[in-house]
Amino acid sequence: LVTLHQRLVAAITQLTDEYEIIFVNDGSIDGSWKEIIKLSDNNNLVIGINLMKNYGQHNALLCGIRAAKNEVIVTMDDDLQHSPSDIHVLQQTMENSDYDVCYALFDKKQQTFLKNIGSWFNDKVASIVIKKPNEIYLSPYKAIKREVVDEIVKYNGPYPYIDGLIFRTTQSITQVIVKHHKRYAGKGNYNLSNSISVWLKLATNFSVFPLRVATYLGFIASGIGFILSLFFILAI
Repeated sequence: LVTLHQRLVAAITQLTDEYEIIFVNDGSIDGSWKEIIKLSDNNNLVIGINLMKNYGQHNALLCGIRAAKNEVIVTMDDDLQHSPSDIHVLQQTMENSDYDVCYALFDKKQQTFLKNIGSWFNDKVASIVIKKPNEIYLSPYKAIKREVVDEIVKYNGPYPYIDGLIFRTTQSITQVIVKHHKRYAGKGNYNLSNSISVWLKLATNFSVFPLRVATYLGFIASGIGFILSLFFILAI
């Protein structure tokens, strides 16, 4: 967190003196909150939010987005796989072409094979459910304009999915290629269970597609049951 803070400040102050850095502690038990307190004590532009338990990535992101006050909001992971030096690339790409959102597209992802599989599957589900263009990669590293954020924060359900809320709000979306770095320290804890949870939020909150599938399966099961009942009646 200390290194992340240093690199964020170095990158952002080249762009503007009006900024805020929001750290959301999503129920971690490794001393992160104490470190966040120290950083906010030494820099009044650092805001710390300490959630009472682990609510999951998208709830934590929504919490941070709600607290943000500036005109451009950038979301990113804290393990420095997303380089703070690319913030200006995201912002300039979005603003120069007057887009509402700019996603980071990684030329090569420094992550495990299973996580790559999870990302691929999530991408395919998103293409069906929220009509995401195939060429857009749903990266957690992205820049979002204030107008879109104002709509996203109106969501008051229990299972937010940030990218679904973005695509529900705007289709003015682009992306730019940046480098994906190796994890600075520690190990990730985003496992298969987390991925499945994200897929379910996406599939059930933003489309009637799962309901239609369940309906069709119900009709098929009922039809098979009816045919079997006739068969047994005639057999008797």
